[in-house]
Amino acid sequence: MFKLHGYKVVYSHIWEGKDFYKYEPKKWDIIVSNPPFRFKHKLLERLFEFNKPFALIFGIQCLNSEKFCDQLQKFKRPQYVHLKRRMCFTKDVKNYDILKLNRPSFASMWVCNDLFKKDINVWDGVNYKNDNKEYC
Repeated sequence: MFKLHGYKVVYSHIWEGKDFYKYEPKKWDIIVSNPPFRFKHKLLERLFEFNKPFALIFGIQCLNSEKFCDQLQKFKRPQYVHLKRRMCFTKDVKNYDILKLNRPSFASMWVCNDLFKKDINVWDGVNYKNDNKEYC
């Protein structure tokens, strides 16, 4: 979808020796990621250096962190996407059975910078259906 809307998509991962805190592609438009929740403050500091739009998944409890909220206010236009349903997560994207994924006990959200017309958005989520079976 990003490519269809004119964005250049560049994939990078620590497994490829591309450490987010040291590596930056030569040309890119936006960051979309599911970062480790435990490094959220360090992550926001790095994102502020880039001064570009982003969309990151965080546990909704991060809004209870004064430091997180203070850091977020430094961005051009911080935004929030509330998800009506909890996300499903997997650690191994290559070898998982989507029918066996469970929703975690915590809610997640998208924290964004300068992406949408509205600053607070609500998303119904996407249910992928195949053979009358509902997936996460």
